[in-house]
Amino acid sequence: MSSAIVTGATGILGREIVDRLAQNPEQWKTIYAISRSQRDQYPPNIKHGFIAKDLQGVEAEYVFFAAYLQKDSEKENWDANGDMLRNFLAALEKTGAADKIKRILLITGAKQYGVHRCVPSNPMEDSEPWHREDPPLPPIFYNLQQDILRAFCERHPNVSWTVKYPNDVIGFAKDNYMRLATTLGIYAAITRELGRDLEFPGSETFYTKFDCFTSARLHAEFCEGLERDAFDKATWSYLGFVLGRNFDLVISMSKAREMGWTGWADTWQSLQDFFGQLETEKILPRAYGYAR
Repeated sequence: MSSAIVTGATGILGREIVDRLAQNPEQWKTIYAISRSQRDQYPPNIKHGFIAKDLQGVEAEYVFFAAYLQKDSEKENWDANGDMLRNFLAALEKTGAADKIKRILLITGAKQYGVHRCVPSNPMEDSEPWHREDPPLPPIFYNLQQDILRAFCERHPNVSWTVKYPNDVIGFAKDNYMRLATTLGIYAAITRELGRDLEFPGSETFYTKFDCFTSARLHAEFCEGLERDAFDKATWSYLGFVLGRNFDLVISMSKAREMGWTGWADTWQSLQDFFGQLETEKILPRAYGYAR
C-alpha cells in the first residue's frame, strides 16, 4: 500500500485527485490533503492539513502538486507560485520526507505553450521549445516550477517526476470561480432569468475554432494511473480570455497514448454533470434539472 500527498487539495484538480485516490483504500493507505482553505468532507483514509503548518510528520511515496495561487500579473504569478513549490520541497527536505518519495506529479496547464501570450503552434506537443526570455511578453511560471522540480530531483535521485498540462478544466471546487464552465453556467442562468436567447459570449472568430477541454474527473484517473456570492465572484475576464481567442487550440495526447492511456470523456456530458454539481451546491439556481 502507498501513501500520497496532494497539495491544492480543495482546488478544481486537486479535489478530484483526492476523491479518486480515496476510492481505492486498498491501494492508498493514507492521503494527506494539503490546502490553504477549509476542508471538504473526506473519508477516513484522508488526513487534511493546512500547508503552512501540517507538513511535519507527513511522509508519502507519491506527491501530486496541484497548488496554484492566482495573482494580478504574470510576474506576480511567477514569484508566488515559484516560491510556493520551492518552499514546499524545502519543507520535505527539512523534515526528511524527501527520502521516502518515489515520484512527484506537477500539474500546470496549457499556458506552458504560451496560449495567453501568442498564437501557439498546433497541435501543441511537449517537445516544443520553452518560451523563456521573450520580453516584452510576460514570463511563464510553469517553466520556473519545472526548473525547481528538476533541480530537486537531481539532489534526490530516488525521486522521479512528471508534469501535466491540462487545459480549460471542467470540474467543481468550492469557492473557485476562475473556471470557464462555472462562469458559463452563471451566464446561462442570467440570460434565462432575463428571458434572452443564449448567445455565444465569445468572439465570432473563436466560435468556429477548435478547443481542448480537460475533465477534472478523468484527469484524476490519469494522474493515479501514472503512479499506478457566485454572481459577484464569476470571473468574466477569464471567460472573455478563453472564448475571445481568435485561434485554434489543439493539444496533442500522443505522449499519454504512448504510455497506454486510452481514457476519454464526452465534453457535453462533463458540462452537464458539472452544472448539476453547481446546482447542488446552490451556486446555480435549480432551474435546469441537471442535479440528481
